[in-house]
Amino acid sequence: MTSGEIDVEGRRRAVLLVEEKLGIARRVVRRLAWLPFVRLAAVCNTVAAGWPGPDSDIDLFIVVRAGRLWTTRFLITALASILNARRSRGAVANRVCLSFYVTDAGLDLSRVALPAPDIYLAYWINELIPLYERGSAMSDFVRANQWVLEYTPNSRAAPALIPRSKVEPGLIARLTQQTGEWILGGRLGTVLEGAARQTQKLMMARRDTDRTGSALHGVVIDDTMLKFHEHDRRAEYRQRWRERCQELSFGAGGERTSAGLSTGQTRF
Repeated sequence: MTSGEIDVEGRRRAVLLVEEKLGIARRVVRRLAWLPFVRLAAVCNTVAAGWPGPDSDIDLFIVVRAGRLWTTRFLITALASILNARRSRGAVANRVCLSFYVTDAGLDLSRVALPAPDIYLAYWINELIPLYERGSAMSDFVRANQWVLEYTPNSRAAPALIPRSKVEPGLIARLTQQTGEWILGGRLGTVLEGAARQTQKLMMARRDTDRTGSALHGVVIDDTMLKFHEHDRRAEYRQRWRERCQELSFGAGGERTSAGLSTGQTRF
């Protein structure tokens, strides 16, 4: 097959894998929608980009209510473990990876962006596949990340959930979630949030000392974001993107060089 030909069979297999893994993600997210304080659950990384492998896991990006990040993470982790759906070192394929949480008070991801251009993060945001949201969580997230339009000016403004992928909790699920928020939304919840924070930070420190002290963009641990990407390859992808831009007569920042047809920001 030459470089100009399309691998139709490869594309077909990728589409089938994406559909299979989205189905698994929906079944897990349908259970997570019972939990209090969950505002958004979206598929990200390889599945969202459309190029997973048979042994790939399924990465989820989760938004929770501000002030209840550690409690919600504990509940989600516990439920995913009970469902035998959580990724572990011995089980990766078709398991959910729960490595990226933010609160609805910390939706702007520019604070973890690499020095411009962080082209990978821009596309990562645009490729999210939301499965579940409460209120306008996804639209709020998109509005908080308008900076990506510098790289992808034609990207969607306020994406809606795809009907065939959308998770709609039933009445009992909604009542359970609301009851949990009523119980854990007051002083008791604040006390439990502090205990969950302290316990989980201790567990992180014992399991991986690099996490708690890391200043890398791939690892963030605070009360508005929990991001555990120890093997962050964005700098590598940025370098490869710059090299490709130079091959196509673009500058390192995406602008046309004198060899190009025009000047200004690259459009994708």
